[in-house]
Amino acid sequence: MALSIYNLKNNRWREYYNPLRGLSIPKLASLLEAGERGENADLQWMYHYMERSDPMIFSIVQRRRAALLDSDWGVSHGMKPDSAPVLSEGVGRRADEVAARFVAA
Repeated sequence: MALSIYNLKNNRWREYYNPLRGLSIPKLASLLEAGERGENADLQWMYHYMERSDPMIFSIVQRRRAALLDSDWGVSHGMKPDSAPVLSEGVGRRADEVAARFVAA
């Protein structure tokens, strides 16, 4: 059973909190340092409000997002189809079939 983080009682206060009110340079520096440590929730909440409040930032984000979505990209494993890994003799035929399907995918 997965719970959304926004449904938890401890995180509902963010719905009514605007991080841009009273934002100072020391507060911004602490948010950025917290983001570098992996505490991203408050930093992302501030970014969300910045994007909503500033039309220039919003248009830049939309332009960059559109460019990323329009580009042709894919993920490849970097192996040639004929260079499938060879398993040892003792592993068995079933493991060889599973490994072959994994490499072919």
